[in-house]
Formats: sequence, C-alpha cells, structure tokens
Amino acid sequence: MKYVWSYIAVFLVNMLAAYGIFFFIPDCRNWLLLEDSAVENLSALFYLGAFLVGIPLSIKSKEYRKTILLVSFTGLLGFLDELSYGERILATKMPRLLGVQIDAAHDFFYVVAITVDRAPRMYAVVLLLVALVLFIWVMHKYGRKVADKVCQTYPGSVIILAVVFVVQLMIALVVDLGVLGYDVLFVLEEQLEMNAAIALIFCCLNLYDAGSKKCIQRDVS
Repeated sequence: MKYVWSYIAVFLVNMLAAYGIFFFIPDCRNWLLLEDSAVENLSALFYLGAFLVGIPLSIKSKEYRKTILLVSFTGLLGFLDELSYGERILATKMPRLLGVQIDAAHDFFYVVAITVDRAPRMYAVVLLLVALVLFIWVMHKYGRKVADKVCQTYPGSVIILAVVFVVQLMIALVVDLGVLGYDVLFVLEEQLEMNAAIALIFCCLNLYDAGSKKCIQRDVS
C-alpha cells in the first residue's frame, strides 16, 4: 500500500497548496482558475508523464504489460484532452454539438447533460430511471464476477488508485457543469483533474512493482 499512502500525501500537499494560494494569495488565483494557466499546464504534463512512464514499464513488465499499456494510453488521451487535441496550438476549428465545442472526450458528457436538461421533465425522469434500472441489473448480474476477477488479478492498491482516478474525474466533470459557479469549486475541479493525472503515474509504478514481485515469487517457488 506504499503507493496509495504516497499518493495520499501528494494529494494532500497539492490541495493544501492550492487552497492556501486561493485564500491567502488572491493575486495568484488566476494560476488556479484560468484556461492554459499553471494548474492546467501541470495537469497536461502529468498526463504526458503517465504516458512516458508507462511505455517503458509496459515493455519491461511480464505480468501486467497490457494493463500498464492501457494506463499509459489513458495518460496520452488525458494529455490530448488538456490540449484540446491541438485546437488552440494549431488554430483549428473543432465541430460543435448542441452548442458544445467538441474538442475533448469529456465534452460528450456535457452534451448528454444538456440533452437531459433540455428534454421535457417527464422524458428526462424516465430516461434516468431506465438508466438506473439498467445499471442495477448489470451490477446484480455481473458485478460480483467482475469484482472477484479484478481482485484476483490486481493488488488492492492498484484498484484503489484506479477508483480514485475515475471518481476524481467524475466529480470534476460534475463541478465543471457550472451548476454552482463558485471559484472555490472550480479550484477543486482543476485540482482533481491534476491529481487524477498523478494517480495514473502511481498506478503505472504500482503495477510494474507488483508484477515484478509476482514474477520473483513464481521463480522462487
């Protein structure tokens, strides 16, 4: 669990530093809030770091090669998302859907949210109920089998880091909808996105370390 505890320490330091700047150095708040500013650039670098760290580790790993490669390319996707797939750098025009500019994968989440919001209330409620029932059915039918398989295949620390990554991104997406337009929440959004990128790096390192130990134990036995 050393990677989990190390990640928690990094997470707490990042959050304390961000909110320390927000509350006590208001002149520097733009670093935390503006597009293409310090935190967003750091997020892009950490996502790129997950990709660059994961590629050589996946080549060297015998146990979790495909999984490390998957995490690595998730980092690459995150990096491209942060850069809007080069739109601002290359001055390209990305398509729009329901008023949302599609220049990142998470923009489809906003399209769905807008569709639900614009739909008649009865249709929206029915759609959400159907989605909830479908989710419960899938979890009831396959959830235990999938959970058992995952727990047998990967160490608990890797699973925790993966869940932390997903949960942070989901919270950031909800905050980014702007239902509550408070700057303090937008700081949280940017920090969660950055810390999600860092979680991918820790996940790559943890997978490689756990795989190496498995191989050593197998060779010894």
